[in-house]
Amino acid sequence: MDDNSVSEWNSAAAGYSISQENSPYSLFNKEFVKSLFIHDLHGLSILDAGCGDGYYANFFYEEGADVTGCDGSSEMLKIAKEKHPKIKFDLLDLEKELPYSDEQFDIIFCNQVLMDLENLSDTIANFSRILKDGGHFYFSVVHPCFYSGDWEFDDAGRKTYKKITNYLSHSSEKNNFWGQTTHYHRPVSYYMNILYKNNLTLERLMEPPIFIGEDDDSTLRIPLFLFGIMKKYF
Repeated sequence: MDDNSVSEWNSAAAGYSISQENSPYSLFNKEFVKSLFIHDLHGLSILDAGCGDGYYANFFYEEGADVTGCDGSSEMLKIAKEKHPKIKFDLLDLEKELPYSDEQFDIIFCNQVLMDLENLSDTIANFSRILKDGGHFYFSVVHPCFYSGDWEFDDAGRKTYKKITNYLSHSSEKNNFWGQTTHYHRPVSYYMNILYKNNLTLERLMEPPIFIGEDDDSTLRIPLFLFGIMKKYF
């Protein structure tokens, strides 16, 4: 991450952590992610890459995994260490060489992070290097097909569909959910191809519907998140 992105996330850290405790989208994400880890994690080495305030790192820790969290924001890690003092957290730039051994981790977990990184090619190459043969890479991003689309409304003010334009182009934009942060748009094929190029093959791809409220069923019809489980092979 460049200095500007780090500064953005340092400023957004407190607001982000608070929002994750009560946002309906965050609560859905947490329950869905945890449902993917129904097998025994005891003794497995896990890297939570872009760990934020440490919520998922703590989940893996409580499940018996040997977990390490890392993030590029010092303010985010300050919150993580205060909330979860028993867990090892490293301040690292995910776009640069990572100080971990080849084939060190059984699982690399990367939740809602890849779309915030500019230099994705080096990041995925690093992940592949430190992931064990046969190990798994879990990732999620906001859905590239629909995230940047604008909602269209009917005469009653209900969301009916999303208007999608310029989907295949790579672009960046500023978000202001917790403070200003930078988002990078790439089509789904770009993610899949760069993962495959680095010896990560797809096992599962998920686009779960989300039900937020009775007056708004839009997220039952249009997925907001994309989840993938990849396996490293040679």
